[in-house]
Amino acid sequence: MTGPDYDKVTFDSLTPPWVEGKEDYGIGEYLDIEFKWPSDELQILNGFVDFTRMDLYEKNSRVKTVLIESQNPKFSKEYQLEDLVKYTVINLPEKTDKIRITIKDVYPGTKFKDTCLSSILVTNPNVPSYEEMSTKILNAMEAGVYDRRYDKSEPLPDFIKVIEEEKPKKGKKGKK
Repeated sequence: MTGPDYDKVTFDSLTPPWVEGKEDYGIGEYLDIEFKWPSDELQILNGFVDFTRMDLYEKNSRVKTVLIESQNPKFSKEYQLEDLVKYTVINLPEKTDKIRITIKDVYPGTKFKDTCLSSILVTNPNVPSYEEMSTKILNAMEAGVYDRRYDKSEPLPDFIKVIEEEKPKKGKKGKK
């Protein structure tokens, strides 16, 4: 994309949300997911999330309760998802590389019965956890943060303290 709207970010419309596709709310419908690596954490973006058509979140149904099952190792556990546009972190009982997610209950949409999930991310166990990264970010913020934004026309939030980078001082040239 080029032109005057190049800096405006739009939602990835190439990967639309998963919609269960039944006449009703899809209770009992499921997704089987195989992971690239064994993991004990998922992140789910609930509902139909499209920042160019934000009304679709409330118009479509969202998942309220899911059952997550694994065969190897064997476990079965229900999780509640919040009715908010945010990734919900799901901590699984053990590391696994394949799960089934079954819809148990929904938040009904104002217009459609379609129940949607916009994204399911499997957390890479080789990357620090959200909690570890949050701590590192907060510590960096408390210590001071260099302002490395390209566009400095927008103000920073109040909680970010900016340390001005020191510029090398120009030395005086001596007379010969």
